[in-house]
Amino acid sequence: MIFLFNEDLEYIIGSRACNRLTRQKHVDLSHRPLPLLFCKEVDGLWVEKISRFNAEVLRTREAVRFHDTILIEGEPLLHAHITISPMLDDSGQCQGTIMAVNDVSELVAAQRRAEEAAKSKSAFLANMSHEIRTPMNAIKGLSELLALTPLNLTQRNYVKNIVGSANSLIGIINDVLDFSKIDANRIELLPAPYSLHKLIAEICGVIALRAEEKGLALFLDIDPAIPARLIGDDARVKQVLVNMLSNAVKYTPAGSITFRIQGTRRDTFVDLDMSVEDTGVGIKDEDQHKLFSAFSRVDLLTNKRIQGTGLGLAISKALAEAMGGRISFASDYGKDSTFTLHLPQEVEDPAPLASLEEPERVRVLLLGGGARMQNAARMLEDLGAAYATFGESAIDLARLLGRAAIDLPPCGDPPLPYTHCVYTDAVGEREMSRLRTILEDCRFAALRSIINSMEEPGRRDTVLFNPLLVTELTKFLNRSGRRTSARSIASDTTVAPRPQFRDVSALVVDDNRINLMVCEKMLHLYGVAVTTASGGREALALACENKYDILFVDHMMPDIDGIEVTEDIRSHDGPNKRTPIVALTANVVNDMRSFYLQAGMDDFVGKPIDRNELTRVLKQWLPPEKIVQPMGTQKQIG
Repeated sequence: MIFLFNEDLEYIIGSRACNRLTRQKHVDLSHRPLPLLFCKEVDGLWVEKISRFNAEVLRTREAVRFHDTILIEGEPLLHAHITISPMLDDSGQCQGTIMAVNDVSELVAAQRRAEEAAKSKSAFLANMSHEIRTPMNAIKGLSELLALTPLNLTQRNYVKNIVGSANSLIGIINDVLDFSKIDANRIELLPAPYSLHKLIAEICGVIALRAEEKGLALFLDIDPAIPARLIGDDARVKQVLVNMLSNAVKYTPAGSITFRIQGTRRDTFVDLDMSVEDTGVGIKDEDQHKLFSAFSRVDLLTNKRIQGTGLGLAISKALAEAMGGRISFASDYGKDSTFTLHLPQEVEDPAPLASLEEPERVRVLLLGGGARMQNAARMLEDLGAAYATFGESAIDLARLLGRAAIDLPPCGDPPLPYTHCVYTDAVGEREMSRLRTILEDCRFAALRSIINSMEEPGRRDTVLFNPLLVTELTKFLNRSGRRTSARSIASDTTVAPRPQFRDVSALVVDDNRINLMVCEKMLHLYGVAVTTASGGREALALACENKYDILFVDHMMPDIDGIEVTEDIRSHDGPNKRTPIVALTANVVNDMRSFYLQAGMDDFVGKPIDRNELTRVLKQWLPPEKIVQPMGTQKQIG
């Protein structure tokens, strides 16, 4: 509908479609004032508003555009996009206005149908996720508990494969849920301060074992000058990087993977370039445009044995853009690929990620050849430390053992003996024993595979794990002087043993009997005394009569749900009014953590229960004096 009005806002002419609002098809409407133009069925308030807008355009000569809903008696609502523009002559004088009313009712209806469909899809996915996670909690939890019992090698391998398959299925479920959020433009970011060292260590903990099991070398090249503490959504950053590294492991049959992080400071921000380089199969030129498409997998003939949903890179790209970054890649088919996450992060603490306290006093002996020692040498160069390298050959060892100190030009004159020594498996224990005798004031570290070291008994030297983190190397180098004992001085990269607690009681509430048993048995591993309740009413009765150190409460229960249980406990002056309450639930869609916190709970553990997450919750919410330091490292579940 197009209406033309003169400078007095009298109707001049219009399109045929205007009859829908005027309803005077055979009447001459020329020079009729705008307020009297429309039929009586049209809402009078709308007519007044349109009159004001036309007068404003006539005065300012500036067009206006807006969406509006027009009420016409006896007809459905008319949804319209309205544009009112000044009508100028050749000399620039305003002669009136032009008003276009575009009916977008069908578009609005289609949009509403799409929104309803999206809501239905989200509800379906949320329900299916909950229903799948509940039995998955039993499968994964019972398998992990079974792995702690005496098993032969065949049985242990079966259990390992069950746990691995369960984790793969959980990953697929999470990918589908994340893609659903992205599809509905519901990505939620939770920026907060985080430690870059901790983020890198967690990522390596996830990837290192996969790479070593496949025989791949994983190297880290991290700029030690990058600020140590940043502000961002570290969970989403970790998700993108883990996806990039997991793809590199999956698509690299042999060789190495290098995880590189460089940073450029910009005012209160740092621009991070986090790249993953592999020696894998590469990507054909004709397939590269499909890389970030949902449900797309490239070169299926070559990669037919590799499992995946084809969602990982699509999700990673969307997350990177939501965080203000982007992902780029370069590939040479049959040789290598490099994926890079370019990401700005706010700086919380400008202190560098790693630095030596007295670099001029550090003299490092790198003993044992290979790419891993070359990687360590690059780290020492970045840190400004003097070093010398010796291979594992008999000639090199004989040459080394014949001299207690070897000149290092950067350290000046006279040369000092080595302060630190890092050696690999290639060096025998006999040679190391002799070297310890010669270099009495030197501190030694063994660079080991995490797979091999986990089965070794107590070691007299510090253990640094592959892949070597510059932060862990720095911690080792900042220690000086003679070894304090013959026992192992393990670095922070060792796998932490499961903590034990004394005099701790917990109430676990879940309407599923198997899930109740899984959580109970898992808590028993920590020395926690557990009371169980199979419903909300039973839980409230127990909470009114007994004091607990921590409560684990399921969300969706048939009688009284977990939210109502929490609200009841918090609203009465009972023995557990201030007891930590942890949501124990399979309802993990749409970032439910904030929902549970707002409901009065203190923390959140999703199903299937992850033992690392359970350990974090117990250590965070139980009194420190009730933690018993374990005597030895627990055997790890494959």
